[in-house]
Amino acid sequence: MRTALMRVGLVVALAGCSSGTHSDPRPPAPAASSRVETGGGETVTLPTGAEPITMRASIGASVADVWKVLPSAYADLGIPIEMLNPSDYRIGNQSFRVRRRIGQLPMVRLLSCGGPPGAPNAETFDITMYMVSQISPAQAGSTTLATVVQAVGRSPNFAGNDVSCASTGTLERRVEELVRAKIGK
Repeated sequence: MRTALMRVGLVVALAGCSSGTHSDPRPPAPAASSRVETGGGETVTLPTGAEPITMRASIGASVADVWKVLPSAYADLGIPIEMLNPSDYRIGNQSFRVRRRIGQLPMVRLLSCGGPPGAPNAETFDITMYMVSQISPAQAGSTTLATVVQAVGRSPNFAGNDVSCASTGTLERRVEELVRAKIGK
């Protein structure tokens, strides 16, 4: 058991040391964690939040054209824009609160927050969401659209801790679909 925990710690430490060559929209570090006591009296804290996934899509249009329509894709979804940074082509909201739906999309199709069968938490919880998109030039005049969604939910009826929610990828794909439709590609 101790060896396994040491391996997990090593993987986490090495992942933190790696350097990326591209910039992606980055959510905050997971707030949820779990303390595990090892047999040797050591305590290890491990994140228990859902690992965010950056969804990427190639759009056959210039960065300028995609940047022009990206705010309206967010507006169509009803997501208020609180971050708009033209210097690195980043747009989104880092603390968006919502319940039950985003636009016409039911929350249960967008997030998985656990819950009993037939009553998923995403359907009834108050959700705080981080959603950021970033664009960058790609090959032959096309643009890469990268979107990341991370969320936590909390019961409106009972005191308790936040529950980590995993994106289903539907919201990220919807942003891409709206951008493509607005550009005509």
